[in-house]
Amino acid sequence: MKKSCLLLVSAIFLNLHLFAQIKDKDGPRLKIEMVVNNNKYLVTDGDSIQIDGKKVVVHVSDLMTFDHGALRFDYPRGFTFEFAEDYSYKQWILDGNGFILMYFEFTADVGSDALIDEMVKKYGKKNCKLTDCKVTLGDTKLEGTRISVTLVGAQLTQDIYRLTTSDFKTHIIIFQDSKNDDGTDSAEYLAAMKIIGDTFTLKDRKSTRLNS
Repeated sequence: MKKSCLLLVSAIFLNLHLFAQIKDKDGPRLKIEMVVNNNKYLVTDGDSIQIDGKKVVVHVSDLMTFDHGALRFDYPRGFTFEFAEDYSYKQWILDGNGFILMYFEFTADVGSDALIDEMVKKYGKKNCKLTDCKVTLGDTKLEGTRISVTLVGAQLTQDIYRLTTSDFKTHIIIFQDSKNDDGTDSAEYLAAMKIIGDTFTLKDRKSTRLNS
């Protein structure tokens, strides 16, 4: 169990973003291939074409769909997607600028108290504050633990929830946000959580408090 906790904490710390990064400038636009009545059209994202005298505007959605493990939801297309696995766990990371979603699936039971303790040790106990947190995603209500961290003037929160499913695995989802200077939620966090909340499906609707 302790080894699984250490693996999870190590994965989290490899992906910490304490400061918002500068967004990359827009790159080349995507090419989209359309087939209508066996006729192929190659269109650049945002452009329009005429089909049977009608104007058709082609645009790539701003959303992507995450459908892995026990979860399904939409998220902003600009987020990077990362996946890694070992014999005992799988991890998915969706990384924005200041907001990061981390989802872990363990084949063994991962103790929640031990997990929190390990993370607090990494940050330093004097830099951490633990509080209860809750969120409603779709029709799923979750309760968990928030770790609020202050390091070198930067404020970071990690909201940690454990999900219970019928596959007898341990599922943990973490929402990480680099706060504004005044301690409020970042705009990216608010926007992303709304998208996720509006489209979230837990394939097994059971849920538990992280530190229960």
